[in-house]
Amino acid sequence: MLNSESKMLWKIARPFLSRLGEKLADYAQGTMTTMIDYSIVLESLQRNLKSLSDKAFDVEKEVKNGEQSGMKKRKREVESWLAEVRKLEMEFAEFGDAMDSDGFTSRFFGGDRAKNLSVRVEGLVEQSRHFGELLHACEPEQVPLLTKKLVGKTFEENFERILKLLVNDGVSSVGIHGMGGVGKTTLAKHIHNRFVEGAQHVVIWITVSHTFNIKNLQDEVAKAVHLDISDEKNEDKRAARLNRVLSRKGKVLLIFDDVWEKFNLEKIGDPLSLEECRLIITSRLSDVCHQIGCQEVIPMVTLNKSEALSLFTETLGAGMTLTSQVQEIAKLMAGQCGGLPLGIITAAGSMKGKTDIREWRIALKDLKESILRENGTDDEVFKILKYSFDRLGQGEKKWNGFTVLQHCFLNCCLYPEDSQISKRKLIELLISEELLDKRSSRRDRVDWGHVMLNKLVNVCLLESDGTWWVKMHDLVRAMALKITKNKYLSIDRQSFMDGGGEWSRDLKKVSLMGNGIKHIPVELSPKCPKLSTLLFQNIDLLKLIPGSFFSEMHGLHVLNLTYTDIEELPDSLSNLGSLKALLLRYCRYLKCVPSLGNLKDLRELDISFTSVKELPFGMQELVNLECLKIDSRKLEKVPSNLLVNFKKLQCLHLPSHIEAPMTEVEKLEQLEEFHGRVKDGDEFGRLMVCLQKLKEYNRSYNVFVGDILGQRRITPPAGDNEVVVNGLRVNEEGRRDVMVWPLDMEGFGLIKCEGLGSCMMDGIQGLNISNMKSCKRLRLYECKGVECILKSEEDQVEEFPLQNLESILLKKLPDLMCVVMFQSSSPPLLFSSLRELRITECNKMKKLGLPLSLSLSLLGGLQNLELLDVQRCEQVEEIFEVENRNTYNRGDEEQGNQAPSSSQRFHLPKLKFMNLIQLPKLKSICDLTLICRSLKIIHIEGCMQVKKLPLLFGDYNYDSPLLPDYHQRLSIYIPKSEKEWWESLELEHPSLHPLLKPLLRLH
Repeated sequence: MLNSESKMLWKIARPFLSRLGEKLADYAQGTMTTMIDYSIVLESLQRNLKSLSDKAFDVEKEVKNGEQSGMKKRKREVESWLAEVRKLEMEFAEFGDAMDSDGFTSRFFGGDRAKNLSVRVEGLVEQSRHFGELLHACEPEQVPLLTKKLVGKTFEENFERILKLLVNDGVSSVGIHGMGGVGKTTLAKHIHNRFVEGAQHVVIWITVSHTFNIKNLQDEVAKAVHLDISDEKNEDKRAARLNRVLSRKGKVLLIFDDVWEKFNLEKIGDPLSLEECRLIITSRLSDVCHQIGCQEVIPMVTLNKSEALSLFTETLGAGMTLTSQVQEIAKLMAGQCGGLPLGIITAAGSMKGKTDIREWRIALKDLKESILRENGTDDEVFKILKYSFDRLGQGEKKWNGFTVLQHCFLNCCLYPEDSQISKRKLIELLISEELLDKRSSRRDRVDWGHVMLNKLVNVCLLESDGTWWVKMHDLVRAMALKITKNKYLSIDRQSFMDGGGEWSRDLKKVSLMGNGIKHIPVELSPKCPKLSTLLFQNIDLLKLIPGSFFSEMHGLHVLNLTYTDIEELPDSLSNLGSLKALLLRYCRYLKCVPSLGNLKDLRELDISFTSVKELPFGMQELVNLECLKIDSRKLEKVPSNLLVNFKKLQCLHLPSHIEAPMTEVEKLEQLEEFHGRVKDGDEFGRLMVCLQKLKEYNRSYNVFVGDILGQRRITPPAGDNEVVVNGLRVNEEGRRDVMVWPLDMEGFGLIKCEGLGSCMMDGIQGLNISNMKSCKRLRLYECKGVECILKSEEDQVEEFPLQNLESILLKKLPDLMCVVMFQSSSPPLLFSSLRELRITECNKMKKLGLPLSLSLSLLGGLQNLELLDVQRCEQVEEIFEVENRNTYNRGDEEQGNQAPSSSQRFHLPKLKFMNLIQLPKLKSICDLTLICRSLKIIHIEGCMQVKKLPLLFGDYNYDSPLLPDYHQRLSIYIPKSEKEWWESLELEHPSLHPLLKPLLRLH
């Protein structure tokens, strides 16, 4: 995001250009003509950059102001333009870092980089003069909510009844009430999704917490309609602005879920005063629905015995076969749940996969006893949820009263209500708290964390998107907080503002994450001697913690301040002698950390991406460190002989601009994870030997080999194994054992490397198909000797024993659409895992060497490719090379202009981004038709010799060249100057030009 207070681009570029001007005289070496030419280029660049920076400031300010109304959104052309300006900011920041490197000035001017950059900047300035309107009308994104299917005749009747009331009968407001877990939220979600599918209403879902306040509700509604009211403090004025925006929206459905007490709808924009606005309230209390003003109030009843058993059986899973005896017990267990869907689902979830009747008998006994034991509880669903909790990790060792699986579950209640909980961060918390087996490797602990989360999802105590996050139902969260007996505390912003929250002496874990507090009262000094975990992360506005705040927390083990704007830490931090994890990642304004010499129990220290220039005093005393992350661009040095103090170190992240001291790293006998830079191939080999002590699946690395000065760092996702070699000669005479290429590389990059052969795979000593079988990212930058990645399929892949059979099948069934999987003992294909391919300025490369062949098509090949980016390669003529052309070209003469047969098509099902930029000799992307159903962005520029774009975006049916929803997700970027070329381009289907025209973005 551009900085609206200072013109950021000019602020970054100005000192660079000033220093460059000072160096120019030395570079010109007294040649007046050369100096004048370069001075003109520099002056032009300076003038255009100033103009661009001013324009970007004005554009950003205008679109921000326009978007505050909630009615408009910046045009995609404007957003792309701003993205290019942000890209320039990063480039000039890197130029500044590389300024003092040898030969920088000659590279900058001699390679026409300065001239090309000036032209590029001038082009952006010119583009901005033709924007016209910067914004267009928009509507909030309508996304169906994940939900369970409706169960029971009454549920279905209520669903149809509410739809009829709101749509046909003109009822403006409906209340849904019933006990916890009866299915109010599920029913409301189904109604939400039906209105979203109808696409005639703006549908807004707001979850109302126990501790809500009017301003919070106003903020939530404003956010949903893209309205910024943060600058207005008066509730009535905020309400008036909400009403004005809602009235302009036309048909609106507002759903307030889980309302516990009456609130004044007029303060939320008075939606019922608007003719086309509809309202749904869900609450446990019918009185609340009536008091808010619902015209119709519908009670939710529990399931009958038959419906309860049906839901119980369905939750167990279709694959489970139960004996008649077990079925009887299942019927009794379902009956114990009182017809409450949430209770039934949770109880059944705890029995998934269990077929032994003994287990079922014990489970039924435990369920009955749990309900009797909790008989004093008014909340019926709590009794069943508590039963499911009690069964977690049965028979396992308990720590502080709970099994590890139970601790994992209870930690979820520290996150804000109804929030998506990052799996990775939750597992990191478990590791920091030392809840996972310390004897195993760090990677094993991460894996075990995922296993536990999968168990909690499987028993229906957590929901999951399957990959990144889990979520806790509000009733399940309430149950978890109740189980902790007020020893776990999640403090929301309002509670904190009202007095700091209820800090009791018995507290064990406290979370303030994401609650938006700006400051902590100076007098606040919570007396919490038993507090072990304190979570402050994701509080953007928090800048200072008072010195007295930690004075009564001597038992603190985990302090997490990640992603806060903290500028200074109190000296009292140095006295937390029990601290085991100090996490300060992305505290970007933090410049200094107090002395850590007294924190001798510290196991984990993370100061990555802070502004710390020097490591904290007393670091050498942290002899129990297991994880050290100091990957910060501001850090000036790592003191000599520091790392040898950390004999237990398993995880080490060093800054990429500081060369790793390999003599010290080699002495870290328990090292499993390394991110950083080593000097050369010899040191890389030593590092791999160091990590080779572990089994490959237990290690993690992200290594730069060589000098990265002036190069943009390529950072893979955490945990991915990537090697990037920069500026080295990879094949040195007489040193054939220098580069030890690992077999588990998931990313591989070469930047300005010398000594490469014409074929990359043949030209690097020791690199072969075994090293590349797991490769997901392949990047080649400025490797001048490389002519192709690999020569041909036959050179890399063994002959498949069923190849003849495949050929026969295709001849007999020319329109065969299915993918046939053959059993084969052949090695894994070279590109079967590849997701990203980036090639830039490899000027000898004529063909990429990406063969599309029958074997690759059927057995994997490029089926996982998501990004293809080829830029500024002067000689490239073809992107994908077709193997066995005679097979694919058979019958072409007879087919004429008919649809291409399946044998002429190649599917790239996951390809999302295709960038082909400044490839002056490119003639063909591929001779085959490429089916690309997932493409989001196509950017083609400077490829004027291409005559045909062989892409189909629709289904396999030739009559559907474009999927119906492509207008929502595909953008095609070409320069304005190449519009005529685009219009003359032959496309794969006669109807594609008019269909793609609305998707074209000229720049």
